[in-house]
Amino acid sequence: MTFKNYHILAIIPARRGSKGIKNKNLQVLKNRTLIEWSILHAKKSKYIDEIVLTTDDEKAIEIGKKNEICTIERPETLASDTSPMKDVILHTLEIKKGYEIFVLLQPTSPLRTSEDVDKTIELLCSGSFHSCISICEFEPHPFLAVSKEDKYIKFLFNNKNEYFRRQDFPKFYRINGAIYTVYVQKFLKDSVFLKEEHSTYYEMPLERSIDIDNIIDLKLSEILAEELFKI
Repeated sequence: MTFKNYHILAIIPARRGSKGIKNKNLQVLKNRTLIEWSILHAKKSKYIDEIVLTTDDEKAIEIGKKNEICTIERPETLASDTSPMKDVILHTLEIKKGYEIFVLLQPTSPLRTSEDVDKTIELLCSGSFHSCISICEFEPHPFLAVSKEDKYIKFLFNNKNEYFRRQDFPKFYRINGAIYTVYVQKFLKDSVFLKEEHSTYYEMPLERSIDIDNIIDLKLSEILAEELFKI
């Protein structure tokens, strides 16, 4: 399953705690937990050689075993809501050696597809990049952002009034959190997912770019999943 002789590891992080939704990674979307959606996307990839789940959650460990993937029990020091993701990845790569590329698949992005995953791998290997990061258009548009000053509001972007229609706004993009595909050695050297002027991008449509953080995101994902995946 390797691509251009690269050995590729999918890493699924799923810690126990969450603020927006209780047990967020264990929430069920169309008969699968959010963790299982990421496992499915990795299993359907043409290029991923192994999948590893890093977690401190006993129920998540059971899901990993049921789906016959490698599970790493994350230490408590890497399981708080302030634990940097880079440290979680470094811990995983210390255990899972021998890979040239890793793909970070967060369970909170269940509407990505295996094709999206494979496209990031192909793009990463198409040039001298540090990583390939999934992005989408910024919505709502940043030009609509305002600040409150005393009793008045003020546009954050001074050039907003140069445009009379929203469709004329210049395009802005954001990292959607769905896929981070990174060369292992470059990550071990710099400990960053995105390195400006060295990272490329893969653009995903808005309807597949939801990052579930609250119950509204989850409900919207249920509606979109039914349409996107014909479930």
